[in-house]
Amino acid sequence: VKALQPVNVKQSKNPTNDKPSETVQLPSEYKPLFNITNPSLTERHALVYLRGRGIFNEDIIKYNIGYCDRGIYKNRIIIPTYDNKGILNYFVARSFDDNSLAYLNPQLSRDIIPNEYLINWNLPIILCEGIFDAIAIKRNVIPLLGKNIQNALMKKIVTSQVKKIYICLDKDAFKKALQFCEELLRDDKEVYLVEMQDKDASKMGFIEFTKLIQNIQPLTYSKLMEYKLSRV
Repeated sequence: VKALQPVNVKQSKNPTNDKPSETVQLPSEYKPLFNITNPSLTERHALVYLRGRGIFNEDIIKYNIGYCDRGIYKNRIIIPTYDNKGILNYFVARSFDDNSLAYLNPQLSRDIIPNEYLINWNLPIILCEGIFDAIAIKRNVIPLLGKNIQNALMKKIVTSQVKKIYICLDKDAFKKALQFCEELLRDDKEVYLVEMQDKDASKMGFIEFTKLIQNIQPLTYSKLMEYKLSRV
């Protein structure tokens, strides 16, 4: 697997105010974590953290995962995301130091399609919350980078040929998941609601998560209403 080389891009003009948006670029201190032969102490800590989350060299290469050992993102794993042309459109910064705030993500627009370069729009798509969930799920998965489906992603889903959509949000976002399911059902998509219980996908891992979704039936309007009434 060949790692992507980050490409900085000045995004198109904002359609609401016709002003250029911010330039997306990785921190100047970013260093890749793949194919390290003689890791420093900080690199070893970063790799131990990733391995503890079930992330190994193949994933590091696939997602171009790196880290920073100085600057405002010091002691943080950096996970870039890229658009359908392989151009950088966002990155996640997760601390591997327990003494720091867990996430310190950039103040950039999330109205993007994270890692679209990995997506086949002719196959079923899984929507999950975080980038670590997506890495665990592995196949045709888009992280929401939160609990909302942004406008760009929703528009792409609705206008694409993809028929089957799996909604996989954490238990605390179940009500929001139902809202997304209802919207996609109205758009004539075949929707699968993944009930995560007390584990997120990153903790379940690929095998356990795959077994979970294999037995899920398509969501019907009657089942959707049953879910909604049970939470009134």
